[in-house]
Amino acid sequence: MVTVINFLKKNVNYILLSVFLAINSLFIIKYGVRQHYVSVSSLCFGYVLFNVGAIFLIDKKKSFLNNYKGFHNWFLIVSLLFIGLSILMNLKIDGNSLSVDRWSALETLVKSTLNGEYPYLQKDHLGKTSSNFPALFFIGLPFYLIGKIGFIQPFIMLVVLALLFLSRVSNSSKLLVLFLFITSPSYLWEVYAKSDLMSNIILMCLFIFYWNTKTKGDLFNKIVLLAFSCAFFLLTRGVLVIPLLVFLCKDFFQLLLNKKLRFIVCFFFFLIMISLPVLLTISTLDQVKTSNPFMNQTESAPAIIQLLMILFSIVLSFRVKKLLDVFLFVSLILSGFIGFSIFLNILSEGFGRAILNSLSDISYLNMSIPFIISALLIYNEKELFKEGSLISKI
Repeated sequence: MVTVINFLKKNVNYILLSVFLAINSLFIIKYGVRQHYVSVSSLCFGYVLFNVGAIFLIDKKKSFLNNYKGFHNWFLIVSLLFIGLSILMNLKIDGNSLSVDRWSALETLVKSTLNGEYPYLQKDHLGKTSSNFPALFFIGLPFYLIGKIGFIQPFIMLVVLALLFLSRVSNSSKLLVLFLFITSPSYLWEVYAKSDLMSNIILMCLFIFYWNTKTKGDLFNKIVLLAFSCAFFLLTRGVLVIPLLVFLCKDFFQLLLNKKLRFIVCFFFFLIMISLPVLLTISTLDQVKTSNPFMNQTESAPAIIQLLMILFSIVLSFRVKKLLDVFLFVSLILSGFIGFSIFLNILSEGFGRAILNSLSDISYLNMSIPFIISALLIYNEKELFKEGSLISKI
C-alpha cells in the first residue's frame, strides 16, 4: 500500500494527465462515431497527440511565458471568448431537445420548491423525477430567476478564470489550466448539456483551496462554519463525501471529544436547516418513502463500489501530507471506481450498448476532471502551494 502511494506521488504529472486524456478520449469515441468524416481512432490519436504536444510546449516555454508582459491581456481575451462562446452555445441549444435532463431536473427542483410542491414527485422534460439534493436549490435559484438555469457552468468557469487571472500563479500554469478546460470534450459536453455536475465539483475544489488557506492547516479551527460547509456540499451531491473525507477525516479523528460532538451537532443542525425549503413541501411521509433523491443518486454505481469508495477515502485520508495529496487521491478514487463500474457494464453488456448506447453514463467521470486539473496546477506550482495557498496569494 505504502509503495503504491509513493509511486503515485512521484508520478503525479504523468498519471493524472493519462487519466485526463483517457476520460476525454472516451467522450471522443462515444460522440465521434456519430460523424463519418474522420475515423474515431484518428480523432483520438490526434486529440492525444495535440494535447501532449501543447502541454510539452507550455512546459518548454515556461520562461518565455512567465516573462511575457502581454500575457495577461491575451489570457483575458481568450478567457472572455471562451466564456462568451459557452454562453452562446447555451443560448443556441434547446434544452428540451437534449436526452440529458440535468438542467431540467434542477429547474424542477427549484420551481416546485418555490411553489410549495414536493420536488421529488415532479417530472422533468424527460419524464423523470429529480435526484438533486436540497442544497442545489440555493445554487440553482439565481439562475432560475433570470430564466437561464444552464448558465451555471459558464458562470462558475468565469469565477475560476477570474481567480486564476488575479492570482500569483505563474503564467505558464494559468495557460495550462485554461488550455485543459478549453480542449476537454468532457467539459464542453457539460456546457452543451447545460449540466451542473462539473460546476458543483469545481465549487468543492475551490472550497478545499480556500479552507486550507483560511485555517492554515488547522482545519477544524472554525468548527461551526466548517460544519455548515460540509452539510451544504453533502446536500448538493452525495459523492462529495469522498473529497470531504479525504480532506478532513484524519483531522476529525484527532480532535478532542467535545470538539467532535460540537461538529456533529452543528453538522446535523445545518443539514436540517439547509433542507428546510424542501422539507416544508412534504405532505406525508409516504411521499418521502416512495420518492426521494437518495433512490436515484445511489443507482449510479453498485452499492459495494460506493462503500469501497468511502472506505478508500477514509484510509487515504491518513496518508495525506500536503494539499496535492488530497486532489491526487480524490482524482484516482473517483476516476478509478467509476471507471471500474463502467468497465463491469462493458463486460456484461458489450462496449456498444454500455458506451455508445449510453447504458453506462460516462459523464460521471467528469467529476474527477476538476480534481485532476487542480492537482496538476499544484504540482506545477510547488513553491506557491507550499502552504496550500491559491486565494491568499491574490
